[in-house]
Amino acid sequence: MLNMDKFRFQKAQEDFSANRHAFVLQQGHLTTSVQNLSPFEKIRNWFQGSSLEKIIDVPFEYGISFLSEVYLRKHWSKWFEVVGYHHGGIHDFQDIVVLTPKKPTTECGAG
Repeated sequence: MLNMDKFRFQKAQEDFSANRHAFVLQQGHLTTSVQNLSPFEKIRNWFQGSSLEKIIDVPFEYGISFLSEVYLRKHWSKWFEVVGYHHGGIHDFQDIVVLTPKKPTTECGAG
């Protein structure tokens, strides 16, 4: 399901297990140039109604981020209230996190 080499996947697993953020740069459908498509992929895209012109041929960073709930609550809670966290909420694979911005605290001093 995830198009990444074994080394990147193992590194992401280690980071995730240690409650660290993991990001894996992807080389996939959005970063593939038309010239690099195999004949099978070109035919599959044609049958699926995908226009080969829509495939981006400019390099950019596209990838997958892995965040544990512990990491998210520890780091993101500085700026957001975690309203809800649903493990595997999308296709039993991706979590759903609902956040709301924290209201700024104001300190009033006499003076």
